[in-house]
Amino acid sequence: MSASAETVHLPDLAAPTRRCLSPFLPTFAAFAVLSACSGAPRHSDLVADAAADLEAIRLERAMHRFDEARTAKPDDAEAHRQYASLAQYFDLFAKAADAWERVLELEPGDAAAWEGHVHALRWAGTMETDRRYGEKVLRILPDALRNASWRPALYGNAREAAADLGRLDAYHAVLTSRREAEADNPVLLHFLRAAQVAIADGEEGDRSRALKDSIRGELDELAAAVRHLTGVAAPTLYRLAKGYEFLGSGAEADFWLSRLLAAPDRGILAEDLRYWDSVRRFGTLLRALRDGPSAAEALEEMARIVDEGMNSPALTRRAAWVSRRVWLAAAVADRFAAPATAQGGEPVSTAAEPQRPGLSPTYAEPLVEAVMEQIAWQKGPRSSSLSRLLDYGLEPRRVREEAVNLEAALRADRPGYLAAGRAGEARERSRQSASTSARILQAR
Repeated sequence: MSASAETVHLPDLAAPTRRCLSPFLPTFAAFAVLSACSGAPRHSDLVADAAADLEAIRLERAMHRFDEARTAKPDDAEAHRQYASLAQYFDLFAKAADAWERVLELEPGDAAAWEGHVHALRWAGTMETDRRYGEKVLRILPDALRNASWRPALYGNAREAAADLGRLDAYHAVLTSRREAEADNPVLLHFLRAAQVAIADGEEGDRSRALKDSIRGELDELAAAVRHLTGVAAPTLYRLAKGYEFLGSGAEADFWLSRLLAAPDRGILAEDLRYWDSVRRFGTLLRALRDGPSAAEALEEMARIVDEGMNSPALTRRAAWVSRRVWLAAAVADRFAAPATAQGGEPVSTAAEPQRPGLSPTYAEPLVEAVMEQIAWQKGPRSSSLSRLLDYGLEPRRVREEAVNLEAALRADRPGYLAAGRAGEARERSRQSASTSARILQAR
């Protein structure tokens, strides 16, 4: 998913005043004021409360309050923007697409909103299996590129939407039409060349290989020209890092990525590349921790990667790092705990007694904190994380409370509790499976 499309901007709001004004106003004005004081919350109060929920990671409640705020004041672009970001976080892509469209009606030049709109449309089409969303992506792509051609995630989502429709040629045509106007844009040039390769991959002959050789020649020439220069512009560094990654040249890609991450003007250009590089490094360290002797340096590096990941502007990516913090805490706990033993022949997943009791507080406390943080973000495998706490005999009462809450949320079909894209019988099967897991936790 796109990183910046989900960026959440906290409004800078003064504390809302709740005083009713003087009764010595004209009759109609006094009536309006009395209605505001005694009736529904005012728009400013709704936005302030929503921002407070957002800050406290009460994301579901924040989404509902921003929805109320944009209903109360339909021309508030920020309320629509925040609602769209949170709806997207909870995989409500059709609703997010509508909200992004409203943002663009109010602020047509908002590059992040164009990126968000394309992202939401692409995933709405995938989740709803409705071609009309992808077709809309192709219709709005020229306008999106006129306003957001320097945002890499825009191209990726548009390409996937076009591929789902079997219309890579239309995607390529739009990029080609922008080439002259974007002659100094290395981001567009990279994705244009990648589109040419993708189309050639579906044809007979060696045109795809010839195109890749041509791209490599372009990159090698550009790399030679700027390798020893300082102050190289971030878009050029992005083209080199992304281009060599596209060609499978890992060492060169890593070199230019390190230059990009150090560039003061990197902005959103580094976000996607940085994320996947961090995921790769975290996975390598996690495998080493599980498969080999413990290394304090590796643990420290993994914790540093997680902390750095939590600075991402994208809610989904911050939530992903919260889940990885659980993996890290669990891997450390597993390494320093006694071997698991099944109780009475029961499978570990349903055993009533702790499988690894007596875990030291040094390892137990980080695990409990990580799991509860994951629960708050409403992302990740809740049942398996809570079950792990029971395996260690940790916080059984709290686990039961969370399992009860989980079952209630599943019955109410609250956002963030069922996998997106499931409908009808598949969705009901998913609900039943998750509810069964919640009841097993309660029984344990």
